[in-house]
Amino acid sequence: MKTKLLLLLLLANFSFYAQTNLVPNGNFEIWSSSSQPDNWYRYFSGFVSQSTTAQNGSSSVNVSIVTGTFNYINSEYFPVTANKTYRVTLYHKILRGALSSVDLSLYHKPSTFKEEIIKKSDVTFSSTEWRKIEFDYTPTVSENIEVDIYANGSANSEVLIDNVSVVDVADIPLQYTLIPDIEFEKKLISLGIDSGATDGKVLTSKIQTVKSLTVDTRVVSDLTGIQDFTALETLSATGGNYYYPTAEADGLLKTLDVSKNTNLISLNCSINKLTSLDVSNNKKLTTLDCGENKIAVINITNNPNLQKLSLDNTLIDTIDISKHQALTTFTCSGTKVTSFDVSKNTGLSLLNVSNNKLTTLDVSKNTNLYALYCDSNSLTSIDVSKNLNLLQLNCFINPLTTLDLSNNILLDRVDFSDTEIANIDVTKNINLTSISCGTKKLTSIDVSKNLKLNYFNCNWGQIKTLDLSKNTNLNTVICQYTTTLSEINLKNGNNTKITTINLIGNPNLYCVQVDDVNYSTQNWTKKDLYFNYTSTACSAPSYTLIPDKEFEKRLIELGIDSGEPDGKVLTPRIAAVKSLKVEPTLVADLTGIEDFTALEVLECRNGCITSNGGGCGKITKLDVSKNTALTQLYCEGNQLTNLDLSKNTKLNNLNCSSNKLTSLDISNNTDLYYIDVSRNALTELNISNNKKLDQISCKSNKLKNLDVTNNKLALLACSNNELTSLNLTNQNNLVQLYVENNKLTELDTTNKPSLVYFNCSGNLLTNINITASTNLIDLNCSNNKLTSLDVTKNINLVILSCGTNTISGFDISKNLKLKELECTSLQLNELDVTFLPELKKLSAGDNNLSTIDLSKNLKLTEVNLFQNQLTEIDVTKNLLLSNLLVPKNKLTVLNTVNNLALEYVDFYNNQLTTFDISKNKKVRYVNCNNNKLTSLNLQNGIKELYINIDVPNYKNNPDLKCIQVTDAKYAKTNWSYYADPNVRFSEDCAGPLTLPANNFTVEAKGETCLGENNGQINITAKETYAYEAKINGKTLAFTNNALNYSNLTPGNYTIAITIPNEFFEQNFNVTINKAASAAGKSTVTSKNVQVEIIEGTAPFTVYVDGSEQFQTTDTNFNVNLEKGGLIEVATAKACEGTFSKKVSVLEVGGILSAYPNPTSGKFEVEIPTSKNEVKIELYNFGGQLVSTKVYNIENGKAQLNLENQPSGIYAAKIYFETPEYIKIIKK
Repeated sequence: MKTKLLLLLLLANFSFYAQTNLVPNGNFEIWSSSSQPDNWYRYFSGFVSQSTTAQNGSSSVNVSIVTGTFNYINSEYFPVTANKTYRVTLYHKILRGALSSVDLSLYHKPSTFKEEIIKKSDVTFSSTEWRKIEFDYTPTVSENIEVDIYANGSANSEVLIDNVSVVDVADIPLQYTLIPDIEFEKKLISLGIDSGATDGKVLTSKIQTVKSLTVDTRVVSDLTGIQDFTALETLSATGGNYYYPTAEADGLLKTLDVSKNTNLISLNCSINKLTSLDVSNNKKLTTLDCGENKIAVINITNNPNLQKLSLDNTLIDTIDISKHQALTTFTCSGTKVTSFDVSKNTGLSLLNVSNNKLTTLDVSKNTNLYALYCDSNSLTSIDVSKNLNLLQLNCFINPLTTLDLSNNILLDRVDFSDTEIANIDVTKNINLTSISCGTKKLTSIDVSKNLKLNYFNCNWGQIKTLDLSKNTNLNTVICQYTTTLSEINLKNGNNTKITTINLIGNPNLYCVQVDDVNYSTQNWTKKDLYFNYTSTACSAPSYTLIPDKEFEKRLIELGIDSGEPDGKVLTPRIAAVKSLKVEPTLVADLTGIEDFTALEVLECRNGCITSNGGGCGKITKLDVSKNTALTQLYCEGNQLTNLDLSKNTKLNNLNCSSNKLTSLDISNNTDLYYIDVSRNALTELNISNNKKLDQISCKSNKLKNLDVTNNKLALLACSNNELTSLNLTNQNNLVQLYVENNKLTELDTTNKPSLVYFNCSGNLLTNINITASTNLIDLNCSNNKLTSLDVTKNINLVILSCGTNTISGFDISKNLKLKELECTSLQLNELDVTFLPELKKLSAGDNNLSTIDLSKNLKLTEVNLFQNQLTEIDVTKNLLLSNLLVPKNKLTVLNTVNNLALEYVDFYNNQLTTFDISKNKKVRYVNCNNNKLTSLNLQNGIKELYINIDVPNYKNNPDLKCIQVTDAKYAKTNWSYYADPNVRFSEDCAGPLTLPANNFTVEAKGETCLGENNGQINITAKETYAYEAKINGKTLAFTNNALNYSNLTPGNYTIAITIPNEFFEQNFNVTINKAASAAGKSTVTSKNVQVEIIEGTAPFTVYVDGSEQFQTTDTNFNVNLEKGGLIEVATAKACEGTFSKKVSVLEVGGILSAYPNPTSGKFEVEIPTSKNEVKIELYNFGGQLVSTKVYNIENGKAQLNLENQPSGIYAAKIYFETPEYIKIIKK
């Protein structure tokens, strides 16, 4: 589609330029030898020239105003035909200077004087792009016409003109504008501007006349094409309304080019992602809204007609509107601007500069202001005394200390909340309908004169008392979280008009005076629970002492009290509290609870139980005698030894479990229907008066008797007591019965049709009759002396536990809903569960089962069949099985390949030879101790299988040599203790044993001295195995993972390391080096001798002329010599000898010279030595000794004489440590 579109547009473009241009040389491509355009004429005193800058083609004409105020050119005449429409076009671009207009005109061919037909001018210029002048012209007669082009402006101005054309409109193909954003084109189609299916383009002629356009940039992300809406006056391309932001109100526009839309009057591009906006060409703009963008800089210099300007929530940090005196609305909130100068904008009626960083604001010149929003700044003062027309003022969230509104008589709404204002006078502002005054210091406000007031807000303020009794028009009162507020008078005679009221979070508010208490209570529900409305005048408050600091902290936390703990709380506030919950691990003393007279529910419970009785709560006493409205008391988990409930006759719920009560009288609490006194030290409990009692739990006490004959219970839980009998004759409504762990020998349950849960385990019962309990779901009768059990009528049983009895068998064929069955330690010889399709958990250990069929129990998740006589078990169909315990049986095979949900498997004390969990990716525990395993594969992808530290999980399998695991290194480190000593862990037991590449460290030490034959091979291993090494044919065993083989002669050695009974061998080749004599080399540079020891053992001792200089372990070192000498290096081993180097004087930079040389006889030789004398021999050219003598050295020189010798060449041999020679010439 895009390819076709581009092709069409290219063809269209080609067609356009292929039209016949009636203007001769209209493209200025042909020039005369005098550098003038062919077929064109210039003004006789004007100047034109050729320019290589062209709009299209290779050249244009430069029209220059050299002197005067204009210049022009005109074309040769050309014919036009009557009634044909022609499109006349010109392109221009300014080069320099100042132009006032470029005029494009058509003229008749004159008979005497030229007559203008039509003219169009352009007064906008650009030096960076070509601007176009274009119009259509239809001649009424066929005639010859010419084109005239005028450039008007100041002297020394230049403008380029190019591609002047007059073309028959009928020959011009339709022109299209590209619309790449499909959603933009959809919008144009919906408006009837475009039509058909979206194709990425729109007829340019269709959009050139559009004057108003609105698009939703939450959908449209690209407005490319807007440039051809040349008639556009109003453009709205916003992403929503930033006064009502939503998650969707976020425009997608990142760029917007309106430079060609020069007729724009109104532009709204707010709530987008624009980073810049250029409106320099939009000089007609009166309204601009580009708020809620990422624009940091905007230039409005060319927009002097702006009346409304919105820059809210942008990144700009400065804006100058001093030249925009037409502005009536200016909003610039939420920016980085630190100051505004609006002194020149006297026509402003609305100014919004809120949420900036302003420290000052002068609006004294803006007398037309009716709305001023300067909130959320850093203003310390604001003077509105000159703004007499002000109706709305928002100055909240500023450090204002004063606000004078005495001149603002027309003021309708004011908000100065969250300021530092301590006093305010609004008595003259009689037109106020709305006040928000929650400041940090204002403690009172007089609104008695503001009779029009309908909205009042003092949230988060410091007002102490509030009188709104004169404000009969009130419909909204908001006074939240005003911690100092204690009294409000709302008794204005018109309370029914107040439809919105919120008095939440006022911890000191104890009295609100109203017209009608019942009406207010019913309709004004947004209030703290801790005060009530009153129709009478408020009286002085009283206080209740709260000595426990943590108790008061809790009351503060709940909003009942406020401030810092001071040991007291307003009594009227706690008197209204109906429900209270405290944490007894913090609160130890509930003194003060007596004044909570309306309290219905008290919770001071803790679920923690201590070993010495009671709970973790700190409360040791609790007096609720004054809390006569109590219906529910929950005080479990404390240290109570006594509890008086005699005055709490309305109690219906009581939980005082896990305390230290030895007695409890509930005879007056006849409304009780639930009681829990479990885990105390009660020896008796009388519930004969509590005939409404429905549920009782008295577990874990010391009760020996319990009389429930007067009660109709649904729940009875008296387990873990010392009961020997229990009369349940009247308890035919029992749903739950828990009597486990008592001393009952009999229990009558014959007529309990409602029974659903029954636990009588841990007693001495020999028989139970539950045939009438057909609704029974859960039965636990284990650990008794039952010899039989009939559950054939209990067809709804889901859970049955009957283990540890003397039952030899029981019938569960009718219990088809069973999900859990526990029948351990019954000496069962057989167990048929094939008819239990819902069974999930089966525990039948410690019986005599030799076989069991689980093939029909497809929902099984847990199976425990420990200590039976099973020789096989098939769980291949139990795909949901997670736990399988079959220890102490006679199993030889256990196949779990299908049990992919398996997590826990235990089969210790069996006869398995192989076991594989490689397919069981969820298994985390295996116990296979004491089997006959030869193969064990634990490689299931989980390296950290759980190990029971008390169980030798893998031991006592003497034939098991290798355990295949997920991570051999981890297993060896963590599991070795739980397996037999000879077992190795491997990730491939079937293949060769694989050890880490760096498992072995092999070290070869050479012979220390020639002929000593004392070389060594040392081998250490990281992994522990019984290694053997064969070294040049000799087999040696490792000791503690190491091998030392010494007294070896120099030579090459082959090492093969193996592990007996393992498929493993690793080979090494090492060389025992023969001892060598000390050797080295040296280099002399100036007075520095660089020595390198090639052979020899460190450390090295360095001598010069027999004197020790230093010791080093480096094989490369330097020796400094001021003169020649003998350097000797001794190694650590005397048997290696020494390395020596004789360094001559000249080698270290000493210079021998003779003067004069040549000489006629006497001469002197400079001797670079510190000695006093030196031996010198003279030889003639034939090598004969001429003289030999020891010469004195004075001032570094020796005096010699050849006067008695013939002329010739001589050699002087000077005896230093190393003799030196110098040539002497005798004249």
